[in-house]
Amino acid sequence: MTKQFPRLINIIGTVSLIVIIFVVGFYFGYKNATASQANLNGIPVTTASDTPNNKQEIKALEVLGVQWIKIGQEPVCESNYPIKGTFADNFGNYYTPENSRYKRIKADICFANEEYARDTAGFVKKY
Repeated sequence: MTKQFPRLINIIGTVSLIVIIFVVGFYFGYKNATASQANLNGIPVTTASDTPNNKQEIKALEVLGVQWIKIGQEPVCESNYPIKGTFADNFGNYYTPENSRYKRIKADICFANEEYARDTAGFVKKY
């Protein structure tokens, strides 16, 4: 028993040291990751705790050639924005009035022309 006691102390010490290294590494890794996420590409990001009453306000910027469909708004494109855009997974699709499914599509965003949808926003035309 006396021979195994120092070995047991060494094992407990080694395991404790490994746990401490992982905990400290996780803490500083998480702290650095959230700090780098706080300012992406020079655009300041506000969190719910930064805003008054913990309410985050989201504002859509006006973009030439684009009509945003707001949450709760009827997904109808105005006559000067005839191209309907939808989001699917990691990409966007757009539909022209010539498309057979055009009337059934509920738009997430509307574009003034195909050039805005394709070249500016990177959407893919659905036939």
